[in-house]
Amino acid sequence: MKKLRILTLGLLAATNLVSTSCTKAVTDHELNYPHTDLFVQEVTVNAANWSGDEYGYENTITSSAITTELLTEGVVMCYLKTPNGDYMAMPLTLSNGNWVSHWLFSHSQNGITVGTYDDDDATPSPGDRTFKIVIFSQAGLIAHPNVDITDYESVKKEFNL
Repeated sequence: MKKLRILTLGLLAATNLVSTSCTKAVTDHELNYPHTDLFVQEVTVNAANWSGDEYGYENTITSSAITTELLTEGVVMCYLKTPNGDYMAMPLTLSNGNWVSHWLFSHSQNGITVGTYDDDDATPSPGDRTFKIVIFSQAGLIAHPNVDITDYESVKKEFNL
């Protein structure tokens, strides 16, 4: 009986040691590598790649990271890089003095279409523009409940981008 008790206590101690170390390793991995919660892609659309005219311009960016699962359970965001290097969440409306510019995006499986148009129907060619596509998994959003995905600086800080 004494041998059975020692064997049982030994097995419990070994199980506790193994399960504790595994849990800690997974927790440390998720804390140190938050990129597993999202996919980030920075893309520059060159001036020659826009299609459109004075009524608006658009371009489709291919991204194999946009899967059916992420379309139903995740969130896709697109941020426009401003001339001073900051990123602003789209859709975006900017006042340019006498007219208003709009930047928007839509997504489907394997692609994001970005576009711009001005209210005065005299939209200038967008030129070279850089976008940052961020795809959040449902698990990533649950693990980071306080992140404001409409504020790129909040996303950058929360996910160590």
